[in-house]
Amino acid sequence: MKKRMHIYIGTFSDDFFSVYIDCETLEAEDLHPIHDPAGRSAMLALSADGKTLYTANEYMNGEGGMAAFRLTEGGDPLFLNSVSSHTQGPADNTTMSAYGREYVLGSGFFEGDVMVCPVADDGSLLPMSDHFILREGAHAHGVRACPGTNLVILPDTMHGMIDTWEITPEGRLSRKAVFQKEGMAAPRHVEFSKNGKQLFILTERTSTLEVFDINRETGELTHTAHFSNLPDDFHGESSSAAIHRSPDGRFLYLSNRGHDSIAVFALAPDGALSAPVIS
Repeated sequence: MKKRMHIYIGTFSDDFFSVYIDCETLEAEDLHPIHDPAGRSAMLALSADGKTLYTANEYMNGEGGMAAFRLTEGGDPLFLNSVSSHTQGPADNTTMSAYGREYVLGSGFFEGDVMVCPVADDGSLLPMSDHFILREGAHAHGVRACPGTNLVILPDTMHGMIDTWEITPEGRLSRKAVFQKEGMAAPRHVEFSKNGKQLFILTERTSTLEVFDINRETGELTHTAHFSNLPDDFHGESSSAAIHRSPDGRFLYLSNRGHDSIAVFALAPDGALSAPVIS
């Protein structure tokens, strides 16, 4: 039987897309849109059990929020519900488990707000348990939970700061630590090592990978390494957009806009990174 991967793709429209990838030929099959009643589904997050998809609905002008979809066997996702942030909405979202409950978190770029939604037993979103502005003038472009902890990382793209927060039993976020380093411009998106002991942050305007050790108790960050995502001989304009880790923990993938490339870093078991291969 032919093996296929089912992939969902976020967009800046009122649809996101469903597509199958043939694992042998890598050809795309059955690409089609899925309407999102909540609006522009910019980013997507999957529940821990793989049964529910959550969209981050971001508007440049308008009211955004997050929406929940139940994934079906062989069919299109079914819309469950949405929760409005009463702001322009999150640019990114993520899921986490804490104190026996599942949560979906969203981070707003335009207004710098952070929303926290508990998840109901059927995967739908409950009313926000927390919602606040990161700081005045903030752009909260990314959000990720540190695996195996109650810690949440929120980079502030505008101020060049990285905040560590801890979720409480009531589903609220309490600030634990703040990191800022001269010359680190526009931290954008976040990834962790498979064991959750290293933090990787992509900077947007300077196209770098910043590497940190994270204290899993206090949330304090220690900067350990810095890499460029671009070739040494590149002199044009470029910015970086997204970072992802392979499921086996061996590779990091970073995207470059302008240079139009993917930088691939190999991650050794001891946490050391290789120089990137850029293609």
